[in-house]
Amino acid sequence: MAIDESPRLVQRAERCEEPRELVVTPVRAHRRTLQRALRAASRPQSAFRFARPIDVARRLAGAANERTETLDRIDRLHFVERVLADARESGAEWASDLAVVVGARPSERVERVEQVRAEVETVTGWHPRRLESMRACGSGLDAPDDRAAAALVSAAVELHAALRERADGDDAVSTASVIRAATRTLAAHGDRGWRESHPSIERVTLAGVSTLSATLADFLLTLGAETSVDVHLHLRHATGERIASRLAAHASIEDPGAEVFES
Repeated sequence: MAIDESPRLVQRAERCEEPRELVVTPVRAHRRTLQRALRAASRPQSAFRFARPIDVARRLAGAANERTETLDRIDRLHFVERVLADARESGAEWASDLAVVVGARPSERVERVEQVRAEVETVTGWHPRRLESMRACGSGLDAPDDRAAAALVSAAVELHAALRERADGDDAVSTASVIRAATRTLAAHGDRGWRESHPSIERVTLAGVSTLSATLADFLLTLGAETSVDVHLHLRHATGERIASRLAAHASIEDPGAEVFES
């Protein structure tokens, strides 16, 4: 994996029958900026395919018969509300502990509860080792912060597990869930898995990111390690050094894409 100061798409632009480079941008605005630069230089775009991380992951996961559709935010908030109501009625300890984190009855702060779940997912990707590390960090805090940290992790895990059950096999809980499925596909099938879904792509460039989730880092590292694809990260000046320094820590994770929920 290489880290670039600039995508330098203009220099690589040429006419091709099929795209050779996949330019991955989280938001459409950055994609449009890159495409405008190509037009301004009167360069062809046929060498490139532009996509979001979830688009790439869906093609990979779909080829392996994994779930590719996700709950949208409205449906997920609805399910969170129902899960919290069920947990309160059953007297689940994690739901009581969650009040330590959100500062009120959790059922009255559904959006904040979902934010907690999403933040833990961003940092850990639900990987067992990362969750253990997060718990260990929390246990080193002074009281009562240590209890709040433990409640945060446990509640987030229990909530996500309940959302998986609510989705009932039809939809993944989040886009990150699909990206982790794609990572597992790459880890299991390597270059063959990639070529089945992206046969002409020889290079992947990630651009326009100011932060890198554990899930996306695992995907990129696995793509670079298990396939013949060249993976490049175009990182912004202000945040690039921090992201680059974190990649080494992510690279030490075994079984990328694994989730604590798996049997």
